[in-house]
Amino acid sequence: MGGAGTELFTFLTRPSSWTLTIEPGKKVMLTLNLVGKTLTKTSTYTFPTIDDLSRPYMAYDLGASTGMTIKSVAQLVEKIELTCDHKIEPTFLIGQTATDLEPTDRVVTCKVTTKYNAAIEQTLLTDARAGTAVTGSFTLTNGTVSMAVSMGAMVADSVSPPINDRGKIRLETTYNCYKTGATGEIVIVNDSTI
Repeated sequence: MGGAGTELFTFLTRPSSWTLTIEPGKKVMLTLNLVGKTLTKTSTYTFPTIDDLSRPYMAYDLGASTGMTIKSVAQLVEKIELTCDHKIEPTFLIGQTATDLEPTDRVVTCKVTTKYNAAIEQTLLTDARAGTAVTGSFTLTNGTVSMAVSMGAMVADSVSPPINDRGKIRLETTYNCYKTGATGEIVIVNDSTI
């Protein structure tokens, strides 16, 4: 790319899926996948102001003692991977341009990695083996700004922890999140706009 741009390209898209990843010592990452429909080009534009003074959320913003709450019990977690897939399918009627981007379903999963011990396995997998839904939530707090994430009905896959070598044993529990009553599969509340 050379020189300063003089044209603005605007894409009409729909989010197909996104993944929020929280790992120790790293920034909280949001990976967003978009499905495009159209592209328009204009010759004049103004560049928006970007807030580069606020720091991003970090994994330690979960808190050293709270981590993630599962079934009203605080669990110290090593990793959280929250994914929402809208299963977008473009509709093509006549021509090469999609006439619509249709969501066909929504699948929400939350993969949680914890340190393995018998008590944690008992707490997390007893309901999984029975197919019982549990609640889950976590909050990231960055100074005066926070983001709360809650899931009202999570059902885990009952799996044993992988034992690959003499290293640390981790329990990876994958929850399928479901809508309960009028509450969606996942509820995200930002208490301030950065």
